[in-house]
This record gives sequence, structure tokens and C-alpha cells, in this order.
Amino acid sequence: MQSVKDITVKQLGQDLHLSWQTNDSVQLTRDGTTLVTGAVQQYVDSNLVPLAPVQYELETGEEFLTIDTALVLDEGQLFWNQKSTIIIRSDQELLIRWGAIPDVESYSVFRDGKRLGETAEHEWYEASPQDVSARYEIRALRPASQENTPLSSVMEGALKLLNTLKREPDREREFESFIFYVRLHPFGRDIDSVAEETIRARLRILTFIAPPILKNPNLLSPHIYFEGDDRTYDPHASEYRTLTEIAMTSLTDNAHVLLDKKANPTRSLTSTGRLRSEDVASTREVHLENIAKKQHSLQFTVYHSVGNPLVIAPDINYTVHTAFERERWRLSGTHLRSPHHEIYLQTESNTFIPVHQTHDLGLSFLADPLPSCHWLFMEAR
Repeated sequence: MQSVKDITVKQLGQDLHLSWQTNDSVQLTRDGTTLVTGAVQQYVDSNLVPLAPVQYELETGEEFLTIDTALVLDEGQLFWNQKSTIIIRSDQELLIRWGAIPDVESYSVFRDGKRLGETAEHEWYEASPQDVSARYEIRALRPASQENTPLSSVMEGALKLLNTLKREPDREREFESFIFYVRLHPFGRDIDSVAEETIRARLRILTFIAPPILKNPNLLSPHIYFEGDDRTYDPHASEYRTLTEIAMTSLTDNAHVLLDKKANPTRSLTSTGRLRSEDVASTREVHLENIAKKQHSLQFTVYHSVGNPLVIAPDINYTVHTAFERERWRLSGTHLRSPHHEIYLQTESNTFIPVHQTHDLGLSFLADPLPSCHWLFMEAR
């Protein structure tokens, strides 16, 4: 019996090397195109677009396996775009592999929000039926750089004092966060729940401050309090710091993308709760780059840098790369760990599915140095 553990996928240069251990005759296909048949044990694929999600199907008699992955890059701005990630499934097995993260000793694994355990290896194996949808998260923390920027020591001292007075933990501030999301659709060729062909989609990215009121950790600032957004995660929220939305149409032909960007007013309050100042941040530095499109395929990168219009504070900076290829999505990004970030994807179902959600570091969002969050979202059908 061919097991998911018998499959090896390695990237060498711009080629993917796939190998398996069975001596039986096999058929390997990629997105419906037959690549090789017969009593072979390996195949080298040299015709891939970097970062585009790809699925292989390996069939041996009545056994059937799928391999989901993407060709990664040697360099770039996004951490996960340089790390190989692989999802291998049969009807009774699951194997998730990811590139080792330097200085990380263990990874926490979750399924549908429930913690499954920890692993020191950079893979997770389960012998379990694959006939239902599931969402896995692999999480890791790594000590963050302690390099300071101008004024950061003053700000950091003030926020640590306030965190102590409010009994807010500050230890998270010492770590970078790494998250790998895996969305699994029911496995099999004849599953009734296979999604209809995606013609249009919408990517929605929001940043927000959860509390209704936030105290400024800079004790010397005339802006004593800031008005927050008073909410939790919600793709339809009207309260936010920034909202970036990319509408994608004609995905089965020659895709079109349209960027919409907004910022809500930033308001500072007096100690009595009265409005002191109000202004709207500029969204000039929110834009799309690297747009590449063809039939059933689209890639682009969102760059976002929006400052606080009232005080000197770190900008809300993030980068998101989106890749769509034949009904599969691969999204990756990085951002500072404040404020709250949430990213959603809407397709033909008209439901916004969560891609990425992270909480902020409390009062730390107003001060450097801030650690980053690096995340990746992949799906397998």
C-alpha cells in the first residue's frame, strides 16, 4: 500500500523532483494533465510558475494520492515565499510539511481551533479520514530582533510601565510570529461539495484597534487617549483603522483587478473623553504591484503603509501576495504585530472565509521596536 509518507517532493533550482516508493505501475497528473505513466518512481517537473499553487495526482491501481505545493523563490520580501510547503493526502492519511524556521525549536499544531499538540519536526502526520473539511494552523514563535529605533527606549519604558499597572503581559513583544494555515476540502474525485468554477473573488484586508478607548503610552503627548474601534473580528465591520479590498473578476479568462482603499478618522480624546483632535491618514502608499495574469491564473502583491496623522508612531505596514491557479489559492504576507489584522477571501459562495487573523500587542502598537508576523495560507481540494 502506498502511503503519504512514501512521497518525497524537493525543489532544486526551478524544478520540482517528485519520487515515490511503489514498484507498481503509476499515473502522475498535474491539474488534469498526464505527466508520466508506467513502472517509474520519480518525475522532474520543469514547467511551473513560481508561487502558483499546483496539485499532482498519483494513482496506483485503486490507490489515489494528491500532492499540493508551489514553487518557491530564493529571495524576496515575504518569509513563506522562500519556504517549501507541501500537503499530501489519501482518503485515510494526511501529511503536512513545511520548511524549517531558523531558531525555532517546536511548532504548535491546531485543527479547527483545537490544539492537537507540538512537534519538533517540520511536518505533521495523521492517519485519519479525509472526507470532511478542516482547517489546520501550524504556529511558531522566534525571538525578535532587539534593535531599537530613535525614541523607542522612551516609548518602550512608558508602555512597559502602563502594561505593569494594567497587568498586561508584555512577553509576546519579544517574539516574531510564524503561522501556516492549511484549508482542506473533502478528499476524493467524486465529492459532491466540490466548489463551482470561480469567476470572481474579493480579498478584504482590515486593521483595527479592539478597545473602545486606548491610552497613549507617551506620557509627554498632549493626545492622552485615542478612540478605538470597539469590536472583534468581523469582515463586515464599518469601524476600522484601514480597509483594503481587491475585487477580482474574469478569473477563468483574462482577470481584472480593482483596488479600493480607505482609512477611518483617527481621533484623540481629552481626559474627560471629549474630542481633542481628528484627522484622516493618507492611503497614498497603498498599492498593487507585480500583477501577472492569464487564463485561470492570477498573481499580485498588495503593499500597505499608512501612518498615524496625529502623532509620531510606527506606520501600519503590511505586504500580502495573492496567487490563484485553477480553483486553488495561496496567500502569504507579513506585518508588524499591531494593530489587529484580519484578512478574508470571498468567492462564488458569497461568504467571506477567514484567511488570517491576529491580535495586537496591546499598548505596544504605539512604540518601536515591534516584532513581525509572517503567515501563509494554502488550500487543498
